[in-house]
Amino acid sequence: MQKLLTEISNTLTTKIELAIITNTKQVLHSSLSPNALDVALKIVEVGSSLWDIGDYQMKKLEDSLLLVYKITNHFFLALNSVAKEGLLILEAKKIASTFESKFRELEKELSRASKLEKVKVTSSQENEQPTTEKGKEEKIQRILDVF
Repeated sequence: MQKLLTEISNTLTTKIELAIITNTKQVLHSSLSPNALDVALKIVEVGSSLWDIGDYQMKKLEDSLLLVYKITNHFFLALNSVAKEGLLILEAKKIASTFESKFRELEKELSRASKLEKVKVTSSQENEQPTTEKGKEEKIQRILDVF
């Protein structure tokens, strides 16, 4: 994940805080302020099932603009900056198009891990313990570390 974030940061033309959030409101990375992150999570909660890929919402915060952009069916990008609205939209579209394959690959890996966990839990025998939430989080973190 750090490699992907570094690559994304290197493409930005202005100072922008960013967050990568799943459609289930899991924050994979955030450099947003706590207030901006809270607003972004609320937007994701409302938009996750309604939006198409490429849809976005802008929100004026106290001293910045927040843009939440749907990158894939499962990932949202939140950008927060004092930059103009048009620049934020261009940056989000640039990130989405440049890194689309990486996000789709990450989406597949996380989906595969989630399906594996469901199979393990439903097929566990009486003497086996189902996978814990901590175990799931560790597996997801290992996948994210690859990116």
